[in-house]
Amino acid sequence: MAKQETCDERIDASLQGDLDELREFQRSGWETNEEGYEFFEHGMSWEFNDELGAFVYLLGTGGPHREYRFTTDHNKRVREISYHYSDWFDHATRTISGSDFDLLAEVFEMHEEVTV
Repeated sequence: MAKQETCDERIDASLQGDLDELREFQRSGWETNEEGYEFFEHGMSWEFNDELGAFVYLLGTGGPHREYRFTTDHNKRVREISYHYSDWFDHATRTISGSDFDLLAEVFEMHEEVTV
């Protein structure tokens, strides 16, 4: 029986796939992707988590669990973004930077515009 890869071994491919989906929406002007889904249909939820002190953009829950966490300052400017990947008692995290940070900061701003 083959050993299942750990979350740390799988997170980078998952993160890249999720970022690619967001870039596809960005290219469409944040409207629809090639499959016809609207941007705001992407992901499962967007909320502020008091316990984490961060905004959470939940992408999936059932094996694996995937989400972005956005930490902001008191003016709601994004200071840090992390990607979390969990599956059956295993967890891995990546800090987002560079052009990926810029992309996700734009996602944050759009979600906050519609929730204000």
